[in-house]
Amino acid sequence: MELLRLCTILSLNQEDRQETAQIPARLFKCKKDMQESLPQGVNSLRLLAAAQAMNIPTKRITGRLHRYGWGFTSILMDSSVTQFDSAIGCNASKDKLFTKNILRDAGLPVVEGEVARSVDHAWQLASQFGLPVVLKPRNADGGLEVHVRLSSEEEVREAANAIFARSHQVLVERYYSSRDYRVHVHQGSIFRVVERRPGFVRGDGKSTILELLSLKNLEIAKVVGSQGGQRMPIELDLEAKRMLAYQGLTPASIPTDGDTVYLRGAANISRGGEIVPALDSAHPDNLRLAIRAAEALHLDLAGVDLLLPDISESWLQTGGIICEVNAQPQIATGHDVLLNKLLGGDGRIPIDVVLGLESVLPLKDSLDRRRRQGDSGGIGLVGQDGVFLDDECLSGPPEDQFLATSMLLGCQHLRHLILAPWHDSLAVDGLPIDRFDKLIVCTSADNLCNGQSQSLQPEGKLWSTLKQMCHSCHRTDTLEALLEYFANGGRE
Repeated sequence: MELLRLCTILSLNQEDRQETAQIPARLFKCKKDMQESLPQGVNSLRLLAAAQAMNIPTKRITGRLHRYGWGFTSILMDSSVTQFDSAIGCNASKDKLFTKNILRDAGLPVVEGEVARSVDHAWQLASQFGLPVVLKPRNADGGLEVHVRLSSEEEVREAANAIFARSHQVLVERYYSSRDYRVHVHQGSIFRVVERRPGFVRGDGKSTILELLSLKNLEIAKVVGSQGGQRMPIELDLEAKRMLAYQGLTPASIPTDGDTVYLRGAANISRGGEIVPALDSAHPDNLRLAIRAAEALHLDLAGVDLLLPDISESWLQTGGIICEVNAQPQIATGHDVLLNKLLGGDGRIPIDVVLGLESVLPLKDSLDRRRRQGDSGGIGLVGQDGVFLDDECLSGPPEDQFLATSMLLGCQHLRHLILAPWHDSLAVDGLPIDRFDKLIVCTSADNLCNGQSQSLQPEGKLWSTLKQMCHSCHRTDTLEALLEYFANGGRE
């Protein structure tokens, strides 16, 4: 916000050395503040980049919370969590057992599983379900300590000990051999489907698995460096060695050319997995299953993990289960599609700047009469008299036009914003917008009184700069003509 303010001030004070003298110090502080408040998280960074490419205005509120768009079109997002997500669903999705129980209550297929209280209890449950089994923390995400296809008592106990070192509760589940799909759901429709493949290396007929893994991790680092993301290198850890043993291999083995050697059981991208687009081949029944899962948790946006033999065939025929539902899914692609669904466009509303008004109260009264006659309302006014939304006064005379304007842009009922700069407020405060629709100049001598800055009068330097920020200009000779202009909905 401060950087946008400074850019506006610089553009509006190109010839005023006194106004620009403080700019270097403010820029230095701005740089420091920006470094401390850089967007956090891959989702936020990718969504902000997509918004910029789509000409969608954004504002960082705090942490990962950003506002996309203005007024009634705007939406708040914390990473990939939207303002419409259910708090109950978000909390439940962090607990795998709660999620399972909610889905089961909705009649949806889930993996059989229970929480173990100890390592001995974990082995007892594994024996009850029958080997192989899956062990994972009850309330962790990102694939952390997910142990798949455990086929012996030693492996179960070893995995349980590792999880208990990080978490108080271990979830033991029956192992379900299938392919892993992530289905992204938003408001009852699908916008992205991918198959997630566990971390692997592919043989070249001459390199050992250890050598292939080193090359693979260099490739992962290169992708993350150029595209960002949370994909981590694949470590030759307990799980990797166990997966090699299942395949009759060791780190020193040399796979034949083209052979795929899996080093992970779970297909988590953050742990070296890869994704393949699958939306076009997905069977409608499988997509509907994902939608039902998101609806069961009352989530606006969700990533639903399905375990299916083949997503192109109906789960009703082949079988299939819901593995997890994520309220804050990592989204690697399709950010433009998502933002368009959320905002329905570029998220902008009409904004007009009126020069030549000492007071906005006559304009407010005129707009109030128009609203009482059936206009939909939602018109915000910022002037030296105060900040108004329809007939409500949101604040008295504002000390800072930048902050007053920014406040109105976040109002969910705002459909049209009218700014009436006073004195040198623009030069001192700047504006939190990059452009606006119309610059309207009331040239009546009565309105351009002594209190109005000369720079805001027609042909003044601020006015000429503002002309470059708007789509069109309009002049009125009297206050009455200005009121009639807005009474006609801003039409000639």
